[in-house]
Amino acid sequence: MARIHLTDRQWTFIEPLLPPPARTGRPRADDRRTIDGILYMLITGCRWQDLPREYGAPTTVWRRLKWWAEESVWERIWRAALAALDLHGQLDWTMCFLDGSFAPAKKGGQQVGLTKKGKGTKWMLVIDGNGLPLGFHLDRATTAEVRLAAATLDTISVARPRGRPRRRPE
Repeated sequence: MARIHLTDRQWTFIEPLLPPPARTGRPRADDRRTIDGILYMLITGCRWQDLPREYGAPTTVWRRLKWWAEESVWERIWRAALAALDLHGQLDWTMCFLDGSFAPAKKGGQQVGLTKKGKGTKWMLVIDGNGLPLGFHLDRATTAEVRLAAATLDTISVARPRGRPRRRPE
């Protein structure tokens, strides 16, 4: 499989959105190489232990993926990308599509509800006319989909250069 690497333009966009390295301990693994490793894992679906060494240690890449998820770094990058696309007129605000899915969660968790199908969660996603995700919401499976739809639409927030953020499609 071909190697996966961010372009210089992509890296220039993402780098300022990453948290600064801690000022203690040994030097941190290179962020760009780590993101390349995370993308390789997500695209190929290979096992962590099979991550090519050019991306760094698999445990380092896995820990960074988890830490950045906990720090909402991925959501920050996603929202910044949406704002950039909106600035260039590449989001289709004239229509959107909303859909949900049930995911079983046999071991439980914070957002798990008991239904006839067992324990689970509902995942709702709203996309623009081009298929780009604009908002998402995760909740207990017992929550009515009408309420989830409203909550999902409320998650749409695309920063605009002037004026209020865009909240909803037309």
